Amino acid sequence: MKKILIIQSKILHYRKALYNKLSESYQISVLHSGKPSISQNDKYREIIKPSINIGPFFFQRGIRNEIKSEDYDVVIAMFDIRWINNVVLGLIINGPKFIYWGHRYSKRIFINSIRNFLIKKSDGVILYNDSEVPKIKKAGINDGKIFIAENTIDVSNSENLSMKDKSLFLYVGRAQKRKRVDLLLKAFASIKDEIPKNVNIGIVGEGEENLNLKNLALEIGISDRVIFYGKITDDEYLKKIFSWAYAYVSPDAIGLGAQHSFAYGIPVVTAKNGFKGAEFDKLENNKNSILFQSQDELENVLLRLICEPELSQRLGANAFKLYSEKLNMNNMVSGFINAIEN
Repeated sequence: MKKILIIQSKILHYRKALYNKLSESYQISVLHSGKPSISQNDKYREIIKPSINIGPFFFQRGIRNEIKSEDYDVVIAMFDIRWINNVVLGLIINGPKFIYWGHRYSKRIFINSIRNFLIKKSDGVILYNDSEVPKIKKAGINDGKIFIAENTIDVSNSENLSMKDKSLFLYVGRAQKRKRVDLLLKAFASIKDEIPKNVNIGIVGEGEENLNLKNLALEIGISDRVIFYGKITDDEYLKKIFSWAYAYVSPDAIGLGAQHSFAYGIPVVTAKNGFKGAEFDKLENNKNSILFQSQDELENVLLRLICEPELSQRLGANAFKLYSEKLNMNNMVSGFINAIEN
């Protein structure tokens, strides 16, 4: 088996499935500076190295020695130029192939020029999606260096739940102010007298914003209609909650929660503008999602989903189809294998 080193800042729980599946084809080692993550069933090797930060920049110690001490075939490093060791490695590494992995362009022209330079110096880049491939090619980068591994999460009990009876508008994820879940509560409060009494809001996850959301629900008179489930790690229980949802609603920032909901045939409702991850590119208005611009529009969206059950069913079926065909974990793994082998 080829030996692969993946360099990350820390191991995120939803990445473990990727590393384990890659371990079926390669000897995978993941080097990071976070807390230990290995469990009995994990197949990858974990290497923890200390990191230091200076202002906005970070540096992981001991990476060059690790690469020298092991005969790695390929090194895959996160494409974040704040992590200085990854920038330096891309310029000086000698021996294994070197590939970047991550988001592509920012809003800063200077930063983008640095990234273009680093891609040219590297052996390749693995992108979260193909939306910016034309820009990369336009920068003079050979398309043979560009690989796509659609960013997603593994949902082992994925199923199309779009036809199930609905009674919930759902948010799943860390409770953060930038997600603007408060906007969902305010919109719901404005229409609560126009919708069935059994329709509620469900919030799954922990975070500093939950207390504020509870206070807001009490203040605007819907505390009896907002269910705070807390953190849920049981996949079957989580699947059951998703089955009740008209839609997954994250009014502003959105990321892998979109793929999570698509895996269960649940459409996404989010704003057209605001903080959006690469996953936003997979949201198609009125096909698998609904995009809105104001609280008034959000209120109308919620009403439509309740009053037109076939709308939620159609959007959800399309969402599940997209996840099944393009956004499942096997496709992401195939993208990595393509980059490693080519």
